[in-house]
Amino acid sequence: MKRIFTTLFAISISLTAFAQSELVGTWSFQEQESISGKLYINGSPKSVKITAAGNNLSFEKVTAGPDGQDYKVAEIVSLDGKPLEVITASKRKKVITLKKDGNSYSEASILYNAADTSKIDHKTTDTWSVVNGQLILDRKDENMVNGEVWESKATYSKQ
Repeated sequence: MKRIFTTLFAISISLTAFAQSELVGTWSFQEQESISGKLYINGSPKSVKITAAGNNLSFEKVTAGPDGQDYKVAEIVSLDGKPLEVITASKRKKVITLKKDGNSYSEASILYNAADTSKIDHKTTDTWSVVNGQLILDRKDENMVNGEVWESKATYSKQ
């Protein structure tokens, strides 16, 4: 019985590592399409670098800002669902959780108000998957301040 458990555990770790390795790499933005709501030109990162280490995935995202500058954000998120809490460049608390969902990874982010850290300003759900060698980002963005909700699908190619 112990041998069966050990074997199943090893297979589970191997499958998780294989799935993660599919995401690993540096990805360049190709296109974005609206699923619902307004399609923002900076609604998806310009590039994404994903690395894996143990039970963690690291996302390094470069996004165009409203001022024309590129902004880089790096986050290391655990696959065990443990939330990562960070303070953004705008001095707001952000809580991120990641979970594997079949062949995709769902990254949920909650951005809190700078003046009132109990008030949620923004919720974003990013679902990452690899389809036919391309990284797909399905993003749902909810602005809790003005009520705007939009969703888009972006495609990336591996560099």
